[in-house]
Amino acid sequence: MGILVLLLRRPPIVLLLYRYIPRIEYLKEALFAGYFGPVGVSAIFYLFVTIEFLRGVETMPLDESQRSGVELMMKATRLVVWFAVISSVIVHGITVPIIKVSFQFSVALVLQWLITSSSSISNLAVQFQYLSLARCLG
Repeated sequence: MGILVLLLRRPPIVLLLYRYIPRIEYLKEALFAGYFGPVGVSAIFYLFVTIEFLRGVETMPLDESQRSGVELMMKATRLVVWFAVISSVIVHGITVPIIKVSFQFSVALVLQWLITSSSSISNLAVQFQYLSLARCLG
């Protein structure tokens, strides 16, 4: 459920509107910004704003059913927001290492291909440059 919220909440909107966002030029950047956009701090901030507002509503003259409805709303808001934040931390915490490992694996494949396809000293010099670049990136 948490993964679906992360996938369906922000990425479709960013993909639809990325042409109107000056900092996002390409579809690839829109996918990245839509997936890795902030959830945690802003969600927790708005949680506390909402709870403060609902505490103000509680001080109004309410009958018992309305008061229990406000209390239920505070509990539900806390549950949903903390679930979204924890899901975001877990999902993004898992995907970052996967992306890093897949990048290193693809660099290793390219380097292996360059080494096996070399037939002259000049190709070896180019391969050495790629190897130096891969060490800097890895």
